[in-house]
Amino acid sequence: MAPKLVIKNTFLCAFDDDEASPVNSALQPRRRAQSLPPPVSPPIASSVEGKPPSLDAPWICARAAESAQAHLPRGPPTDARLAAGVRGRVLDAARSPQGHVVLLDLIRRLPVEDVAFVAAELRGSGLSIASNVYGHIVLCRLVEYSAEHPMTVELVDEVIDEGAEALCCHKFGFCLAMSVLSNGSQRQRRRIIAALSTHVQRFARHRFASQVLEHAIVAHHETDECQRLLPELLRHSSSVAKLACHCFGIRVVRALLLVPETSKYVRSLMRQAEQRLRKDRYGAQLLEDLDDTQGAFVSMAPLFGA
Repeated sequence: MAPKLVIKNTFLCAFDDDEASPVNSALQPRRRAQSLPPPVSPPIASSVEGKPPSLDAPWICARAAESAQAHLPRGPPTDARLAAGVRGRVLDAARSPQGHVVLLDLIRRLPVEDVAFVAAELRGSGLSIASNVYGHIVLCRLVEYSAEHPMTVELVDEVIDEGAEALCCHKFGFCLAMSVLSNGSQRQRRRIIAALSTHVQRFARHRFASQVLEHAIVAHHETDECQRLLPELLRHSSSVAKLACHCFGIRVVRALLLVPETSKYVRSLMRQAEQRLRKDRYGAQLLEDLDDTQGAFVSMAPLFGA
């Protein structure tokens, strides 16, 4: 037969239908295997029936994706079977890229009492889970949906008591700290704010703790704990200018500008340090956003000890 002419890149290649050489014969099965489509996972409904499935089973990934897109008919029997399959393996599931999605779905859909086992199984490893790339999301979801449940309260208390300061400074843990400030109990919120008060100037310049501090100032500035924290931030008149010129401290200054008790005083301090702020990238940006019409000076020195 006549050879086939194929142009590959800039080369003209000739192929005939002769029997392949031993080397090519060994490579052909591999090439055919690479061209085959990926195997299809078994239907989810059939996988759910029978014994509890393994977290490593392919259907877990498929169910998590389909559940997120609401393609799977849902109901109490399906959720109950899934919860039964995860029970006893919550710690592993919370650290799994696929398993934690299943836990999030269960926490959102099932009644609080039916998912109380999630918080119960995470007890004893709370701080470790809060520092995990997937686990901290599960904890935040628990605080969001079942913050008042005893199991969740004990789990969050464990994390905070083990190290609230470390939690605020961790790249994943700070998300849980902010979630506690939004949905946690009064005692838990007080504990987070008290942890921020220990080294407030350092936390104000920290990449992650500054976000927790900003949230605490804006959302809880009326609480007694936050009222004791604010004077520490404004104890020295130069503190505001230094924070305004810091890449992370600027968000704390923005928060102080939103609080009625500190807004006018912070504006006056910024006007006093205007020349310095104009020379800084972040300070100049903050001055541009500052509303001059509301920048009248109101002395708050007796309150903040300036």
